[in-house]
Amino acid sequence: MGNNSLTNNTQCRAERQKSTFVVKVEYCQRGTWQGKVIWAEENRTVRFRSALELLRLINEVVGSEQAEEKADIQAG
Repeated sequence: MGNNSLTNNTQCRAERQKSTFVVKVEYCQRGTWQGKVIWAEENRTVRFRSALELLRLINEVVGSEQAEEKADIQAG
């Protein structure tokens, strides 16, 4: 039973790590993209001014989810 609950707990954490982003590129100026990104799970929209900024925004979301998971593991 203990092993099975560990497997279920691991699967739940794996599901939380998944994030869906919808990227709408509205302009391509100065050699980069401008537009908006929608984080589907939170229904949150953020505008970006460059492809690098887009990647940083996505990285913040994924990084914060990983930090939460690590805190849950340490607390448990």
